[in-house]
Amino acid sequence: MNATTTFVSPTSIQDGNYEGEWVNLEGRVTNLHQSNGQVAFDVVDNNTSVSVSYEKTMPETMQNGRVVVAKGVLQDGHLDARKLSVRAHEGSKRPNKSMQS
Repeated sequence: MNATTTFVSPTSIQDGNYEGEWVNLEGRVTNLHQSNGQVAFDVVDNNTSVSVSYEKTMPETMQNGRVVVAKGVLQDGHLDARKLSVRAHEGSKRPNKSMQS
């Protein structure tokens, strides 16, 4: 594992050289399936997708359309996620803390 952890999108994985690298893949969940203690899904952006597998308990808030960060090693275009988090916000921008009612 590299000392530097890189945040990447599915498009940047397709366009870059991340094979064998530890990455933080961020994007929207599609094709979510859970079977025999394994979670499988795709992480997508506007252009492409990356298949992901995760062999731990699926987070309660995980569902199709949610933004996730899947952390793991990319092998043969597939991410074997060791850690998985579901973003609390939706959309491309984080809420602006200065905008309070």
